[in-house]
Amino acid sequence: VLLAEYYLHKYANKYDKQGLKINQKAIQKLLKYKWPGNVRELENTIERIVLMGSADGISASDMILLLPALNNQKLSEEYCAIAIENKTLDELEKEAIIKALKSTNDNQSEAAKLLGITQRQIGYKIKNYGI
Repeated sequence: VLLAEYYLHKYANKYDKQGLKINQKAIQKLLKYKWPGNVRELENTIERIVLMGSADGISASDMILLLPALNNQKLSEEYCAIAIENKTLDELEKEAIIKALKSTNDNQSEAAKLLGITQRQIGYKIKNYGI
């Protein structure tokens, strides 16, 4: 938790999003994950959450966009409930791509890295979603 908060502060300052906090449910999600990539994976995850998360803080729902990049664990009912919010998977994916592009000043290569996909994949998805 201390490392997560350290990286949160680091990237909140870097991306001018000061005042972000990690709520308790998000902390529980971070603690449940096994982190096979260790500290580097945690740092990359926190950076992505800062870039793509909401302005009022980090919640468990912010993490849903990162699940494919985070792990191969099965989605729990709780994650599914958070993710759905009356949106389709395509709508959630499009939203994640838009947020990643905004946070990287429309740099497709950097946005692809944030999302854990290739440049070719993001190019296809941008075209497909009409972004």
